Amino acid sequence: MRLIGHLSACLLLAGWAAPGLAEPSKEEDAEQAAADGEAVLEYVKANELGETWHGQPTRLDTEEIRKAYPGYRVYHTFAAPPVRRFGGAAPSPQEVERDRKAEAEYQKQSLRMAFLVKDGKPTALTDAADYNTGLMPIKSDDDAKIAAAAILSLRPIRQFAVPPARVETGAVKISKTEKGWTGTTVVKHDMQFRGSWSGAGTVAIDADGKVTAVAHSLTHAPYKGPLPPSAPPRSK
Repeated sequence: MRLIGHLSACLLLAGWAAPGLAEPSKEEDAEQAAADGEAVLEYVKANELGETWHGQPTRLDTEEIRKAYPGYRVYHTFAAPPVRRFGGAAPSPQEVERDRKAEAEYQKQSLRMAFLVKDGKPTALTDAADYNTGLMPIKSDDDAKIAAAAILSLRPIRQFAVPPARVETGAVKISKTEKGWTGTTVVKHDMQFRGSWSGAGTVAIDADGKVTAVAHSLTHAPYKGPLPPSAPPRSK
């Protein structure tokens, strides 16, 4: 669990969760932002998610999203995970139990969702098919790359509490088959003696231009090189 907190911070710093998500675009006035926020809140209440609500949603506005979802505005809700001590001496049983309870409460009470909003109607992005709402026609590799970047921007990494954030088109690799397209972005980070992690986001789009799968994965590889004299021995 302590590693998860560290990885979350690394993801935000390493470029998977790049800056550029918090401010409304210049052309959007306060009245429109308030109306969109109310529409999302009504959805939350109607679906009995009110206990997990954490204030006004945040606008995510990027070039990729504007191209992939013309006419739509994107918002997300997010609350940071509980803070845990990382490094140093091994945690006491009391610390472990406290962290376990805090994490369980966070998972139960934290609403982490993204929404497409148009004409006062929000669409919650929970399943792969939801990302087809308002999606641009996909007829080429370039179209698929734009769509994949936008979709991966909208998809929070729930396991590691990373909010939706911009994925640029240049970070996406597209492969094409007769069945459609697969867009993938990969991020790697070396944590030195703590090992390293690599993360991948993948979007599958069929030959008709429909999104069929959206996924993130994250793996951690332990450090296997020589340790400094001050480091504790490796566990067997």
